[in-house]
Amino acid sequence: DMKGIDVSTLQGVIDWSHVSADFAMIKATQGRGEGAATRLLPRFTDSKFKRNIENCPAPCGVYHYFTGTTLKKTYEEVYFFISVLAPYKSCVKLWAALDVESFYLDGLSADDLTRFVTAALDRIRDAGYVPMLYTNPNYLKYRFLPHAFDAYDIWLAHWGVKTPYTVPRFKIWQY
Repeated sequence: DMKGIDVSTLQGVIDWSHVSADFAMIKATQGRGEGAATRLLPRFTDSKFKRNIENCPAPCGVYHYFTGTTLKKTYEEVYFFISVLAPYKSCVKLWAALDVESFYLDGLSADDLTRFVTAALDRIRDAGYVPMLYTNPNYLKYRFLPHAFDAYDIWLAHWGVKTPYTVPRFKIWQY
């Protein structure tokens, strides 16, 4: 089994010479802020993204923290993500993931949320990246339409269990 790490500004300044992971998933962008410092920011780049992607010695993927509540906002977010990635396209050896877990999405129907996330993943693929959905069993069981993401690679956040929830294209288990 390969062991990877998920990094963002929350991990501070990483000394990559001391990291023994086989791969890294690096946070690139976010739709809207959730904390006090970022609440009013629409679409921003993770403050450590440039440093992390330029210094990570392991194969890496990237991700965008998704907050789109309309198709227009979804496209704005995904095109922003793709534009931030553009100078580093050759560095992205793994996936370009959409992190779907934000409280901003709470009011959306399963139909709308599934439609917006599918649209974003398809734009990521169109831009030449391997799309991936980062989510948890609750979203897969109750928030999305059933089996909507069976054709996409899945990065599953499923903590405190011996065996993760089963999905067809399960690639990363964040435990």
